[in-house]
Amino acid sequence: MKNKMKAISERLKAVVQILRERGRLCNALPKNEAHKEEEETTRRKCSKQKCEQEIRLLIRQAEPNSETRFYRKLLTNEPIGQLSNAELLSLVKECQQHLDPEFFLWLKLNRVEGLSARSIILCILIRLHKNADEIEQILGMSHGTYRTYKSRLARRLQGTGQTGTFERFLQELANEYEAKGREETGRKAVYCSLSAPSVND
Repeated sequence: MKNKMKAISERLKAVVQILRERGRLCNALPKNEAHKEEEETTRRKCSKQKCEQEIRLLIRQAEPNSETRFYRKLLTNEPIGQLSNAELLSLVKECQQHLDPEFFLWLKLNRVEGLSARSIILCILIRLHKNADEIEQILGMSHGTYRTYKSRLARRLQGTGQTGTFERFLQELANEYEAKGREETGRKAVYCSLSAPSVND
């Protein structure tokens, strides 16, 4: 009887050991695809909730603003022909700050000065992909005046050696500026790597 009980006890110990080993293996196994998908769904839900919270916070923090935003006229094709010189200057400042800072940076990099407010606005409208009819309506120009304005700007900004339309030239300025930025960043990285002191020094 004692031998029988001893054999049963040893078997139970063996079973317990097997179950423990299986438990360790299960914990070591990678998560199944369903669990991964559940985690991804939870992550997206949290991200969406955070975005919604930020939007609600922006709405709660909104305050009345008495400042006139002239650049909205460009977006909605409203005429600006009746604006005073001071208002045109405000419009150009708004374009530089909010609407198209890349164009002003390009003018700076290429040392372009002396453009009138209407010339700058015309270029920005082209960069906004406005068509000729829309630009003529916004600036209050005839078709002939618009063509003359655009031709003069093309000669000054695009030069005679460039190919392609003036519209395409203006719309691709952002790509050119980004390329120059990447090139400048690359030069700085190379300079830093060359000027950094060696570990063996």
